[in-house]
Amino acid sequence: KPALVALLTTVTGFVPLKNGPTLPLPAVLLALDLERRGFRLSLAACDQVAIAPMKALTDVDLIAIGRWRLHLAAIIAYDADASERTQ
Repeated sequence: KPALVALLTTVTGFVPLKNGPTLPLPAVLLALDLERRGFRLSLAACDQVAIAPMKALTDVDLIAIGRWRLHLAAIIAYDADASERTQ
């Protein structure tokens, strides 16, 4: 039930990234938590999020990743200095 409640919770906080998108706070916190716990985040083919080791993810992790997968991909692909290099 906690995972279902998390899916239905309205997002009220957002994080604007320098020279990038504004992301929902829960997606940013999820990415930070996964990295803190030692998971490696990367982009696979077609900008799909890849997380290793997959076997160590909990059901709650998998539900959150499913909800925020597009935002996680944006976080992984994010480069704050990209616009400065193209000028």
